[in-house]
Amino acid sequence: MSPHRDHREVTFLSAGVRCGAWHVPAADDRLAAAGRPCAVMAHGFGGTRDTGLLGYAEGFASAGLDVLVFDYRGFGTSEGIPRQPVSYRHQRADYGLRDALRALLRRTPLRTPMLVQVGVNDAVAPPWAARAAAEKAGRYAEVLSYPVDHFDVYEGPWQRQILGDQLDFPTRRLTRKSGATA
Repeated sequence: MSPHRDHREVTFLSAGVRCGAWHVPAADDRLAAAGRPCAVMAHGFGGTRDTGLLGYAEGFASAGLDVLVFDYRGFGTSEGIPRQPVSYRHQRADYGLRDALRALLRRTPLRTPMLVQVGVNDAVAPPWAARAAAEKAGRYAEVLSYPVDHFDVYEGPWQRQILGDQLDFPTRRLTRKSGATA
């Protein structure tokens, strides 16, 4: 699937390797009071941005978020040899490029509340790992669990439920009155 006409192909460097990405701009400024939020998305291990992420990205953009959807180093349109090397360390590092992403999207410092969604029957992405990441984030994380496996989330009723929860999360977190805790 090629990106929607409103998407812009962009690149950024991760460990000196050029990563391919789509920038999906926000449809409006409803969440931009303190700087428009940006969701950064990539697929799970072994996946690429053109398989199942566009519906989520467009939903976020419709709700007022900019979205950056990227391929990990060595996957999809990103450069890198060897091709398709599954490495959680490398993939986590690709996500950790806050300064590069900030410069790429020309945004003020990114706010980082974290929504962790867990498929309790997921045999591909173990639920314990997602919960451990949320625990490290402390008060900035919120965990939601669903009675689904890894492949139930790409279309149908669970995709709609999960996208709805994802859209509700930044709206609640980013529209709180000043002085409220995250």
